[in-house]
Amino acid sequence: MFDASVIIPAYNASETLNEAILSIDRASERFDGEVEKIIIEDTTGKGPSWARNRGLEKARGKVVFFCDADDTVKEDFFVKPYSALKYFSKSVCTGENKIFRVERNNALYLCIYRRKLCRRENMLSVYL
Repeated sequence: MFDASVIIPAYNASETLNEAILSIDRASERFDGEVEKIIIEDTTGKGPSWARNRGLEKARGKVVFFCDADDTVKEDFFVKPYSALKYFSKSVCTGENKIFRVERNNALYLCIYRRKLCRRENMLSVYL
C-alpha cells in the first residue's frame, strides 16, 4: 500500500501534464512516504469528475490527493496536509488555504483543487 495517491484527470493535457508530474515528483522528495501517481486520461470528454471517480477506484494510498493536469503543486503539497492530519486526527479535505472536514465511508480524502470542494457547514476555521 502506498502512503499517498495523487489522482490527475487529464483531457487534452499533452502540453501541461509533464510539468504537473514533475512538480508532484519534487513534492514527493520532501515527503516521508511512498507516492502513487494515477493519471486518468479522459478521451471521451466525460469530464474531470468522471476521471477523479475512476482514479478513486484505482487508488491504493492511505491518503488521496487530487491535482489537475494543468496545475503545478508546491513542494509542501504532501507535508502540510499531513501535519494538519496529525493535529486534527480527522478526515480532512484541503482546498486553496482552508481545511475542510470530509466524512465519507470512514476514508480519508485530501483534495487539492482551485474550487471549493465541501459544503460550508463542513468547513473548519483552520488555515495552513
